[in-house]
Amino acid sequence: MHLIISKTSQKYRIKKPACQSPRLGLRRGAYGGLVSAALALAGCGAVDSSTFGGDLFSGDLFGGETTTPGAIGYVSGFLGAAVADEPRAALAGREVLSAGGSAADAATAMYFTLAVTMPQAAGLGGGGVCLVHESETGEVRALDFTAQAPLNATANAQGVAQAGSRPAAIPASPRGFATLHARYGLLRWEQVVSNAETLARFGYPLSRSLVNDFVGFESALMGDHEFRRIFAHTDGSIPGEGDVVEQIDLSAVLGMIRGRGVGEFYVGPFARRFVEAAGEAGANINIEAMRNFKPRWVEPVKVKLGNNVAHFAPPPAAASLSAAQMIAMLEDDGDFDSANTLERAHLLAETGLRTFADRAVWLGSGGHSRVAGTSLVSEARIDALMKSYSPSRHTPARAFNPAPQARPETPSATGFIAVDLLGNAVVCAVSMNNRFGTGRIAKGTGMFLAAAPGQGGFGPSGLGAMIISNPNVAEIRLVASATGGVAAPTALANVSARAIWAKSSLKDAVASVRIHHGGSPDVTYVEDGMSADVMTGLARLGHSTAKTAPVGRVNMVRCAGPIQSQPESCEMVVDPRGTGLAAGSMR
Repeated sequence: MHLIISKTSQKYRIKKPACQSPRLGLRRGAYGGLVSAALALAGCGAVDSSTFGGDLFSGDLFGGETTTPGAIGYVSGFLGAAVADEPRAALAGREVLSAGGSAADAATAMYFTLAVTMPQAAGLGGGGVCLVHESETGEVRALDFTAQAPLNATANAQGVAQAGSRPAAIPASPRGFATLHARYGLLRWEQVVSNAETLARFGYPLSRSLVNDFVGFESALMGDHEFRRIFAHTDGSIPGEGDVVEQIDLSAVLGMIRGRGVGEFYVGPFARRFVEAAGEAGANINIEAMRNFKPRWVEPVKVKLGNNVAHFAPPPAAASLSAAQMIAMLEDDGDFDSANTLERAHLLAETGLRTFADRAVWLGSGGHSRVAGTSLVSEARIDALMKSYSPSRHTPARAFNPAPQARPETPSATGFIAVDLLGNAVVCAVSMNNRFGTGRIAKGTGMFLAAAPGQGGFGPSGLGAMIISNPNVAEIRLVASATGGVAAPTALANVSARAIWAKSSLKDAVASVRIHHGGSPDVTYVEDGMSADVMTGLARLGHSTAKTAPVGRVNMVRCAGPIQSQPESCEMVVDPRGTGLAAGSMR
């Protein structure tokens, strides 16, 4: 079967099989709109396919009576995209798209798979942000479910939350993705969670991304009895790439989430057991904090780019806002497309410097902003930041008042993208607020505890998510995730500049050498691969340069035209600096 894509298709109503909704576990009245959405969209009965961008289950898109809705292979030919930092997660997203799922279904399946295969960054104990584009309305919304410290935690002299000997955050991702699926999902909840449960129950070969992150953390992790019991070899050694690990406790938690929704995770007997186990691991999470946690639908930060609009996740995903400022400055300058390699490198370094100088004004603890995000990308503020820019010389960091500050930020996070065949898109970035969170697993759950934000650079600051769309025609143009701590916004701006203004192929844009200037120290960092002529030219312009490890990690999807009529105009790329996969079919 080959897809025949038509913009004028008749809309259909579909019947979901009898099922339970993914209960969110919120007190009645505390979050009424969300509960209503859960009952309306994730529950049973008739669901209008137009709730997420139109005729996803229409007869001319699918095989009708010859295939079964919800079964892998229900869609063939053009599927959309599933891009993730870990291959099994990308494949899980692809299977959901193949079964006729929406971008939100695919993103939810990808997340829960990552919770098993990349627990160092995407464990059930963490949190994150997502951006969602609806192809029918052109609306882009942001979902904030960052993992925060319990509100009852005391504070030390520096104002950093203290909650036990190993301060931990409230698990946020399960309710975050239940919220996403409740509003935009089309497939049954249990279908999008089951792959993760199966991997945890029957075992999977450890990925390179997970094993690489063991390095430097071996002694800390092996100090935890639960980690040794689940992951270590019988001789006490750390596992290696390809070693098969079964996570029975985690599979039981995922089975509960699959069968009962996330309600019991937050308010039921499991929640009480988890709180007790977290306390034994040094945290001080209480049942009230679990019950009261709510994801928030918020307005994204917007930057006008000609006929298009770039949307960014707002703080506490500070990397997104910093990338917004850099991209706004590049748009304001307007010379990136015509500049040579040296001029582009200089411009990227100088916009980065100004962004991180401005961070000293607005960035608070845990990634929160002291200033409204919309004002930080206003024309007046961007003009003020670029006023001192010179194409012929580097501006010393000491010229800014206040001067840029060196702030530690955990680079541990992961980003993923799902785009369905109708042009609906979801991009998410999630984190444990530190690599492996607190480094401790809550006994009997298989769950790493996320670190409480605000201490030692722990937190969601390094989460980057962006969707560029054309609101006039309600179509996506670019979807990107960026991670890598302090380097995440720089990486996103580097790749976006080449993809937007330089008209590079997406593969070349993502692979190109990146430039980073974080303000303090006053050094322009350059990845390996930059030509000697450019390095010499940067020095001549006044830059102190140094070679650096890879600058961030960016995954991206770009569509030059409308997906439904021109799927061949779309590209999807996973960052070669990582070990992920771009799956799906864009042709």
